[in-house]
Amino acid sequence: MTAIWQRQGRCMIAAAIQGITAQQAGADSGADQARTLAGLRWAVDTGSLRLQPSDVVFVDEAGMIDHRSYAALLEAVAEARATLVQVGDEKQLLPVEAGGLWTVIHGMAEARDQAAELRQVRRARNPEEAQAWTDLREGRVEEALRWYRDEGLLRLYDTPCGAARRHARGVVEDARPWRAGRGLQ
Repeated sequence: MTAIWQRQGRCMIAAAIQGITAQQAGADSGADQARTLAGLRWAVDTGSLRLQPSDVVFVDEAGMIDHRSYAALLEAVAEARATLVQVGDEKQLLPVEAGGLWTVIHGMAEARDQAAELRQVRRARNPEEAQAWTDLREGRVEEALRWYRDEGLLRLYDTPCGAARRHARGVVEDARPWRAGRGLQ
């Protein structure tokens, strides 16, 4: 979609609550800009960014947006008569502050047959990892956790003390090169 919008002379702005997510969304989508929602709000409020009717604001992980940030985003986009595209998943992380508008807005869009559901995981480069993400999302938790465990990405301990001891051992092991003056290897 980005290529089509850009050929039409539209500016695409990728945004998200977290900076790393905004950067990744910008890189993955080929957006012209990537900003946190707070940064986007600041730029609009100070006049350093003037949204235009031709702009497309692409918001990733919209389910994590709190009410206050959502209201500011919707007002800015509506005032500019820009286009807002939202991607989110109510089964992922929830907002830290009061939130839930994503679920309501998505439900309204679904009722009007204006929502699309993406089923293919694109961020995972490894097909098995993509399957583990899908398994988690669809409630096949055991299968997903088994893959993470088998890849060495998940460790289970019988007690909190066992987990704390293993964590402390890892911290000490990670610090050895620094103490020896070699830095990271």
